[in-house]
Amino acid sequence: MKGERIKSIAIFTFFLVAFLLLNMGEVKAASDYQIWPSKGKVEQNKTWIIKFNSELKRSSVNESNIYVTSENGQTIPMNIQIAEDNKTVQVSLKDNYKYEAGKSYFLIVTGNVQKLSGKSLSKPVKMKFTIKEDITPKLEDKDFVVCIDPGHGGNDSGITGPSGVMEKDVDLNVALKAGSILEQSGIRVVYTRKDDNINWGKDDMKSRFAISNIEYVDYVVSIHCNTAGNNDANGVETYYLSGNSKGEKLADNIQKKIVSYTGIRDRRIKTGSYPELTSINVPSTKVVLGFLNNPEEEKKLGSADIQNKYGEAIAAGIIRFKELEGVEESIKYVSVEDIMHNVTEGGKYTLPDKVKAKAKDGNIVEVPATWNNTSIDTSKTGTYVYKGTIDGYKGTVSLTLLVTPKVDSRYVVCIDPGHGGYDSGAVGPSKVKEKDVTLSVALKVGNILQSKGVKVVYTRANDSVSWPSVEVKDLQKRCDISNGAKANYFVAIHCNSNDVAAANGTETFYDSGSPDGQKLASYVQDKLIKELGTTNRGIKTAGFYVLKNTYCPAILTELEFISNPTGEKNLNNDAFQNKCAEAIANGILKALGLRV
Repeated sequence: MKGERIKSIAIFTFFLVAFLLLNMGEVKAASDYQIWPSKGKVEQNKTWIIKFNSELKRSSVNESNIYVTSENGQTIPMNIQIAEDNKTVQVSLKDNYKYEAGKSYFLIVTGNVQKLSGKSLSKPVKMKFTIKEDITPKLEDKDFVVCIDPGHGGNDSGITGPSGVMEKDVDLNVALKAGSILEQSGIRVVYTRKDDNINWGKDDMKSRFAISNIEYVDYVVSIHCNTAGNNDANGVETYYLSGNSKGEKLADNIQKKIVSYTGIRDRRIKTGSYPELTSINVPSTKVVLGFLNNPEEEKKLGSADIQNKYGEAIAAGIIRFKELEGVEESIKYVSVEDIMHNVTEGGKYTLPDKVKAKAKDGNIVEVPATWNNTSIDTSKTGTYVYKGTIDGYKGTVSLTLLVTPKVDSRYVVCIDPGHGGYDSGAVGPSKVKEKDVTLSVALKVGNILQSKGVKVVYTRANDSVSWPSVEVKDLQKRCDISNGAKANYFVAIHCNSNDVAAANGTETFYDSGSPDGQKLASYVQDKLIKELGTTNRGIKTAGFYVLKNTYCPAILTELEFISNPTGEKNLNNDAFQNKCAEAIANGILKALGLRV
């Protein structure tokens, strides 16, 4: 919960002088105390410094002898530390604690505090102090709250450019612009400073963030400028704390928006251990806008128009991040198993009501699915793809239905037309696409095999593909279709390409560990050369994904070079495609032991 986050504690010093009197025993009544003047309007994270006029016995300086209580006598957890001079004692709140606004407390030094000689205080000390009222607007857990931190301020001007532009002014102007846009979009914004008046020191991060109700803040964005040893360094970069995934995502969104809005050089996001990132327990980023020591960038950073663009970009990055976080929070499942099913032509099939999904905790559960099309037509053979959605999952589930011919066959062959859909494959000089040639030849091969009683399964029967535009997933899905159909052979059909336009010929590949694949490759290659009369580039072994990840013997044939003008013309010719199909089909039939 936000309220449980570690509070940032600012240290303020107020010196108390305790006069050591001797030979006084344990405190027994309020009248036994020496009462120091009360203090009012004390900060919620106050640290007290007590200076004694004689050296103390270090073992007597502890939480039992020096402590703070509330008005009702409850002891407040404190750290008690004595300095090397043995005269100065620091009394500070322990982590996760701070004084309650408007309430009164008592600082007590008992008579058990001793001098080096062993003599005790002559009289214990008691001081009442009251915490100032908190006038900061109250924030609630339900709010999305961003803390904008304009770097530097007050006497700390930060970097000053060659013409006098000060970093603290740039940081503040950009911060106020970003905050204004965020507030207009309904996001709660708190600032570490809204002007140049601050009451903390240069490196006092705890005080800097103490004013912003940090326990209710979701994210912190610190805004700074850069400098370098050379005056031509340029660009924007954004830092996050290593290992903080939310900080990284926030940094990435802000960085991308700044580059997009300003056109400044992208120095990318980086990890860093700056105090702005490490002093608070909140996902944080440090945006470094540009190099003030670079005269050109100083001029831009000093421009009100550019400052506004930076502010708009930072706000846009935060808003985009918030949108994505909202989506992430609604996600219940991290992955969903795609489905593949075989059905004979004319058979019955109903899309499943539930599919298997992996929940965030790693468990596999069955969840309801909504399909984009519930009408199943198995009257025609082919490969059909259905997409479904699941509440709590940002992707889609894919069901591939393989409708195979209604034949009584011992053999199944999977025909894989190379490329398809988003992937055109190689493109010839006159723009003939490999994916179109391979599909046309594949369908012709399938028709011939089916006429001979062989059951045929296609990885695709048109230009629509059932796999995402990721190469490994693309290739694996082709293998899954073949494996799911329990094919006897897998035949991938491709066209070749080379930077040398004169390259030509036909070749066929197989996996080195597959003697049956070698036999099939040899039969198909021989038939192709005999039918086409092309240059025989032979059969070869290769580690292609589809050759290694199909359960059955597999080959990949390259019909001809589409990059060769003559080869492209032939590949686009229907008569040439028919010869290719007949040769491939006859090679497969021979491997199956069937009559051609």
